[in-house]
Amino acid sequence: MTSESSKLARGREFTRRTEPERVAITPCNTYEREQVASAVDQAVGLLGGWERLVPVDEEIYIKPNLAGPFAPERAVTTHPMVVETVARTLRSKGADIIIGDGPAGVPSTTYLKLVYKRTGMTSLGNRLNIPIDYDTTPEEITI
Repeated sequence: MTSESSKLARGREFTRRTEPERVAITPCNTYEREQVASAVDQAVGLLGGWERLVPVDEEIYIKPNLAGPFAPERAVTTHPMVVETVARTLRSKGADIIIGDGPAGVPSTTYLKLVYKRTGMTSLGNRLNIPIDYDTTPEEITI
């Protein structure tokens, strides 16, 4: 993997890949834990495996697609079981996890809390003791 490091405004470093991005899609007809885990593992395997994609013992920011305050059943946002599967796998590899997104809408903590609650991310964070990012402060980064 070819990559370069950059600093974020808050002092955190992130790794930006300089090679073309790849996407893997695998079928999954249910949100049952075992089937989601199998589909996620299959997709990640097509991309070279967890070890190739994720640094070990790092802080990982999981950014689900939370387009708005929609319940998981509406299939508008990333389902909490997909986020849970990824979070559990990354934790098993020593990563510290944070969940966060900047959904469309008013950039306020109140709105963000509503989105996280309705999409199931709040309960997921509580169940797995994963911090949720409520910061709505704009930040400019140079890539």
